[in-house]
Amino acid sequence: MNTISKFLLPIFFISCAISCTYDKEEITPILIDNGGIIEEEIPQELCDSIGSSFAEDILPLINDKCSPCHTTSNSGGHTWTNYDEVFADKNLILSSINHEESTQNMPQGGDKLSEHLINTFDCWIINGALDN
Repeated sequence: MNTISKFLLPIFFISCAISCTYDKEEITPILIDNGGIIEEEIPQELCDSIGSSFAEDILPLINDKCSPCHTTSNSGGHTWTNYDEVFADKNLILSSINHEESTQNMPQGGDKLSEHLINTFDCWIINGALDN
């Protein structure tokens, strides 16, 4: 094996090994100080990848997870059957599903919603809480 081959062969293998690795970008929440309470804020790039349509994402979530208690016949103190009602209580709903100390944990008596469902609701608010 000539000198050039001895030199180039290791460089070739090293460059192949390096080119096969990549940095996985993690999306980390942004911590904000909200009057002495440190909260996590979802980065916009995460919200860009999550659906935030009221009709397609939020209303089905409300109907499935909240409507068994929060309807006109059994309001639990709040009624959420349409956009106006959900919009008016959006911050309360978000605090409750996040199990924040200042609110009652929801769904009451049930498991905390998945991070995906919570992020979907949070992103709907971040994206303007539109009636779409």
